[in-house]
Amino acid sequence: MIRAIVTDIEGTTSDIRFVHQVLFPYARERLADFVRRHAAESEVAAPLAALRAEIDQPQADLDALIAALYRFMDEDRKS
Repeated sequence: MIRAIVTDIEGTTSDIRFVHQVLFPYARERLADFVRRHAAESEVAAPLAALRAEIDQPQADLDALIAALYRFMDEDRKS
């Protein structure tokens, strides 16, 4: 069952300023708490395992993974 679709709306359906000034800060403020609360759930655990592989740190703890995600956000990296 599809429960969500993630799209890149920056500059297409929404003004780029709204994305940068509202949506990015909203996501950033909630990221760490979300990861910590849901890390054991398969829908989150699988992407976290993929992130460990991507950053070549198979033993990375949640703090390291969250830091990597913040770094990706800062770099505007799409992974």
